[in-house]
Amino acid sequence: MKMVNLLSSLLILLTSCYSNAADAPMDSELKRIGSVLQPVLAKLEPKPEISQPSGTSTLLVTYKAQNYKIHGRSMSGEISPEAHDELGPTFKGFVLQVHLQEKGEINQAVTPQTLEGPYWKTDLDVAPLAGSQKQIYWALSYGRRTDTELLTKIRQSLRDLKDAEPTAPGKAPTPAR
Repeated sequence: MKMVNLLSSLLILLTSCYSNAADAPMDSELKRIGSVLQPVLAKLEPKPEISQPSGTSTLLVTYKAQNYKIHGRSMSGEISPEAHDELGPTFKGFVLQVHLQEKGEINQAVTPQTLEGPYWKTDLDVAPLAGSQKQIYWALSYGRRTDTELLTKIRQSLRDLKDAEPTAPGKAPTPAR
């Protein structure tokens, strides 16, 4: 039952955050998160797509992603007869969503945890954003054969944001000593 609730929550997060990418400038905190991730993502081919979906405080990073037809589940466990489109990673890709929140905000999902879906796994976690009154709630979805070293570096970069001191625009934050 808890797994169904968590999957439902994640589905809502994923579908609400994935809309048309905004042409508007990215929030400064999201730029900061992007700059921390940049060294990890720089060597990937094809290049990951990084965006801030319209009307959200979310950074979306997709690498070797595709749309899937997914049958949702209700909290009672009933599987919907109607499939919906959902963005997810290919067997060697990932989809990272980093949602900016007020520090201390409580999320429905217990963190950290890993959810297992029909085609991919998703890690959920929360980390405070150093030098601000914000925290990040992130979901890293990955395929069965995604490079584990790459996933470890992404997770660590996000967790290190709790210690990273903000810097001038254009420079990557450095961990506090």
